[in-house]
Amino acid sequence: MKLVSAAIFVVVSAAFGWLWWSAGGPSWYGIAVTALLATKLLLSWLHRPKSVETAEDRRRVDALAVGVAIPMYNEDPQMLRACLSSLLAQTRPVRTVVVVDDGSRTGSAVEEARSWIPSFAERGIALQVVVFDVNRGKRQGLMECLDRQPEAELLLCVDSDTVLDERAVENAIIPFTSERVKVVTGLVLAINYRRNLLTRLTDLRYANAFLFERGAYSTLRSVLCACGSLAVYRTEVMRAHREDFLTQTFLGVPAVVGDDRRLTNYGLLEGDALLQPDAIAYTAVPERFGHYLRQQIRWNKSFFRESVWVLRSLSPRKAAFWLTFVELLTWVVFSLAIMHAVLLAPVVNGSAPFVGYLLCVALLAYARSIRYLDLPGAARSLGDRVSGFLLAPLYGLLHVFVLIWLRLYALLTLRSNRWGTRRGIEVALPAEHRVDGVDVR
Repeated sequence: MKLVSAAIFVVVSAAFGWLWWSAGGPSWYGIAVTALLATKLLLSWLHRPKSVETAEDRRRVDALAVGVAIPMYNEDPQMLRACLSSLLAQTRPVRTVVVVDDGSRTGSAVEEARSWIPSFAERGIALQVVVFDVNRGKRQGLMECLDRQPEAELLLCVDSDTVLDERAVENAIIPFTSERVKVVTGLVLAINYRRNLLTRLTDLRYANAFLFERGAYSTLRSVLCACGSLAVYRTEVMRAHREDFLTQTFLGVPAVVGDDRRLTNYGLLEGDALLQPDAIAYTAVPERFGHYLRQQIRWNKSFFRESVWVLRSLSPRKAAFWLTFVELLTWVVFSLAIMHAVLLAPVVNGSAPFVGYLLCVALLAYARSIRYLDLPGAARSLGDRVSGFLLAPLYGLLHVFVLIWLRLYALLTLRSNRWGTRRGIEVALPAEHRVDGVDVR
């Protein structure tokens, strides 16, 4: 499919160029956007998953002690069942698993977790279930998992609403044959992508975020955020930064969101962070717009806070420093361009070229989403990939008219920790997946 997606990118770029000339010639903004997209796309296509190449690599991989951390709060028991079932079905078994319930309002998910202890024991895997009396936050939960697995060399962090492909662990740990690698994340897609239009668009965005953006950054060995749904960390790095992780503040306020970015930053400080796209996970994404907005606010706050940390703490000799700088600069420039087109142009000129602008948004959305067509057939059928790709302009509109402004809101409310946790079960496991099997296609 890469040849097809490359051909589509050429066609989209040509159409974008035609719009420039019809509007009086290309602008510096258009040239910069096209160059940035083309560079990212090329870097993402150059990226390849790591593989075991020598007998020594195989020996190292097989010897790695892998522990698992599953923090949860107000989780759907059926969702947790699917998560644990997928973990038990891995082609490469882990050694230990710790599930931490962070003071949930009901004990149904805890009962579900405890019911799996005998099944894991039969496979030689020690499963512990820890219950906090009160809600302490995900960071405390992750460190509790770490502390209870002192022999683990790698800690696989899995969200409790996530189902792993059966080869996820096997593939995710391969890059750790290199001592330089401190963090690895996998490809995460939506398990409930067929639920409604919002979940379809989110699935499209996830594929773009991993194969396009993280794929490009991984070519430079500098993924900026390992997704909490499937992230593997060297425990030596987590332990070295344990106190900072638990006591981090920003603008005088304790940091209660952004644990994924923070842990990734520790890895970047000491080595490399990579994407392993053949380590696949399927996670529950928001089905209601209010839930989606709260999630985006949390993520955007951590984007600003952790970007500042990178620019202050990492050396300019590291690619991650410049990737972070470009991300911040791109957001500023793109936001100003949108404000000009939507707010200032109608006032100054008496009208705004909305049709031409919307066409540009649609074309850019298609250019950013091309890698959706490159998803493996085992993850998404050809029909799902094509239909999802065709929806790209709708995500472009969502980005322009909602997400840009939401990020600005997040910037203005950085000191607020409201909406940091879920108030109850917000996404249930789709009925078709409520079995012990792990086929989530």
